[in-house]
Amino acid sequence: MPAFETLPADILFELSLFLDLDDVVHVSQACRQYRALLLDGDDKLARKVVDAHHQYTDEALQARQGITSYREALCAIYDRRDAFSNAQPFSARVVSRGSSFLYRQGVLCVQTGDIVIISNLRSGTPAVQINLRDLYKDEEVYDPSDSYEMMYYSDGILAILVTNEGLDYNERFIRFLSTTDNISNPDDRIMGFVDLGLSNSKVFVRHTADYMYLGTHNGQGSDGHRKWVIKGCSMDFGDFDEQEPEPEKLLLEDFHGHDIGSTVAFEIHNGYFYAVSNQGTYEVEEVDWTSFYHCVRFPLDNPTTEAIQKNKRVYRRQHAEGAIHDSWTNLTLQHDERTNDLYIVESRREWVGASSKQARTFYTSRISFPTPAFTDSSWEVDSSRNNIAPPLPLPDNDILTTVLESSHSANYMPTPKQYSWTRHPEFPSKVPLLPNPRSFILARTKLRAYNLSCSAFLDLVEDEQCCPNRPPALLPCLRLRIGSRRIAPYGYDLFGYEGGREGDNYTLAQDGPHGERVHFDDNTQYRYTPIRMWPPPPSKCACSARLHRIMSPTSRPNLGMGSGQKTITAVCDERSIVYMIKPSKPYSYHDTDSVGIDPELGTIVLVDFGRTPTPRRLDGPLKEMFRWDWFPDHRKRCREGTC
Repeated sequence: MPAFETLPADILFELSLFLDLDDVVHVSQACRQYRALLLDGDDKLARKVVDAHHQYTDEALQARQGITSYREALCAIYDRRDAFSNAQPFSARVVSRGSSFLYRQGVLCVQTGDIVIISNLRSGTPAVQINLRDLYKDEEVYDPSDSYEMMYYSDGILAILVTNEGLDYNERFIRFLSTTDNISNPDDRIMGFVDLGLSNSKVFVRHTADYMYLGTHNGQGSDGHRKWVIKGCSMDFGDFDEQEPEPEKLLLEDFHGHDIGSTVAFEIHNGYFYAVSNQGTYEVEEVDWTSFYHCVRFPLDNPTTEAIQKNKRVYRRQHAEGAIHDSWTNLTLQHDERTNDLYIVESRREWVGASSKQARTFYTSRISFPTPAFTDSSWEVDSSRNNIAPPLPLPDNDILTTVLESSHSANYMPTPKQYSWTRHPEFPSKVPLLPNPRSFILARTKLRAYNLSCSAFLDLVEDEQCCPNRPPALLPCLRLRIGSRRIAPYGYDLFGYEGGREGDNYTLAQDGPHGERVHFDDNTQYRYTPIRMWPPPPSKCACSARLHRIMSPTSRPNLGMGSGQKTITAVCDERSIVYMIKPSKPYSYHDTDSVGIDPELGTIVLVDFGRTPTPRRLDGPLKEMFRWDWFPDHRKRCREGTC
């Protein structure tokens, strides 16, 4: 990790922007304070900044635990955010091969058949290997026809879905395993299981070290549609059927949507279970004006109907803004690293009005719920506590209000105050000095993600133009596509002019993502970075060529993937992206068996934007799985051809 003393003045200036200073006029004063901090070696100011602006980051947690100093934590936060925003990762490496994987909290779980290997990629601690079939073969519920699927990982606990495929109608269980490396008796890893019964419905798992919750999409609502059913208990449970009574099942009655990550999202955060949907109804409303998010939460230690909080009136959009390309919609829940508040982050590709023009925008909305001392017509009213719901408002002077009948469920809310931080357009309008950005069709976009802490979006794309002279048998190159924005400093306008030249009157906060004027109640200007593609073309230098062999293992025939079909599965968090490239069917390359590689297994690649310990090198038939690391003078060496 570079020392603070090596950071030049312009980097200090950028650092002050990442610290979210409200008064940009005093940035120079803040830079002088940071320089004093660096020269004096005092950790107190760094601690003050971290606690005030970045209290809920992993780096701040490590500083509080004494693992690192606050100065190192502050530098690590800047490094991570700057690397992500500017598409400059610190490392890329092939980390494993397997049939499926999970990645969360820096821990990679790789499954190959009945074997699961759990590795902490950020600490470099020894990996833990678990044989699922041997683990359960002595239990009464064991069946040789059982199949295993990893569902969720959190806080050292792995949830496994066990399916008895020997039955005509699958019987399923959720099992919980401890993944710590200090367990000598394999039986001690078994923490308990939940019987899902005979069901093929969708299921998800969310848990912490203390509580587990699972949801199944097999409830029956009063409208005749399937609904999500949530149930959970403390993590010190045994068998639900033998040791504890069946927990109360919570039916999310007026909660629509079933595609996790597109129409619904579920998370555990700060002692609560959250459920969010962007769907208002299953039916098509012929007369409607406004779309809302439907938010539900309840405390982990009290999963009862009485404890549920609802808010069905979190503003989303007006239907008059245009149609939505639903295939591009991505819905997640992310926490603010400064306040720990939970936010809805949704990316939508929309048609502008009635035209054929499409634009993608990333929207952020804070989740809020009423307090016992406050209610008004904008909040969801619990009919069990109040039989009279307030009438919903309708738009004034709209002729469509005259055709509404009692069977209609129209929704309307005047557009609330809009703030520039809630909308991040992929292509900001009227920015002539930025290079013409490239866009990719949905079939070539394998991952779409947004990083709230960095105000940056990330796409994993197949780039056919990267290597135009590649042989036809090779697949397109996999590359990262990243764009970001930052609050512009004082004296800087969007066009890049300083000192009040021809672009000084331009204010992005007054301009919408599609070119039309959108009124914001703040006057914040943003500086957009050009959308960058990473890694550079392989012809640039030896480093780039090496990166392409890591990022696109499909171009290596000895891994069993040439020009045939393949699937790509990817996940992304605040500091890294992990993806697996797996052939959809086996291939018969003559040199595959010679290296002992199963062509049906997928190759797992990690691209890290933070600084992590160097893991052990791989040996054996996978010794070709190498890595690339950033080094201080890599740009100079790449230009000189000495990399």
